Amino acid sequence: MWDDFCDWYLEIAKPRLYEGEAEASAILLRLLERTLALLHPLMPFVTEEIWSFHPARQGHLAVHSFPEADESLFDEQAEAEVERGIELTRRLRAWRDMVNLKPGDRVDLMVPLAGFPGRTVYHCHISEHGDKGMMAVLEVRAA
Repeated sequence: MWDDFCDWYLEIAKPRLYEGEAEASAILLRLLERTLALLHPLMPFVTEEIWSFHPARQGHLAVHSFPEADESLFDEQAEAEVERGIELTRRLRAWRDMVNLKPGDRVDLMVPLAGFPGRTVYHCHISEHGDKGMMAVLEVRAA
């Protein structure tokens, strides 16, 4: 759960956050709230401390109801597409390391994506974004 949230979802959402997209912020805050509620029985002091800084906080986590899955929100096709994107990113990073590319080196690619019908990666670059840290940017567009 933490790996998915911190390593991938936050990275995927960064461009939307930097553009000031309110929906992306709201989704991340809701996800953080639910994650803290799940972790609370195991780490009550840590989760309450983090929760105390949450902008939509109401009361203590200890009195919140335990999160339940809403199956109407499950989207197996979207999950599979994100998993394929994660795998593509892992392979591109491994390739970048293998050929000793530095962050900021620009690499233009044209990669057909069998798992993404009708889509092609037109551009990939790893770059330094000042105080925002390193970002791998894959532009996936309709073919």
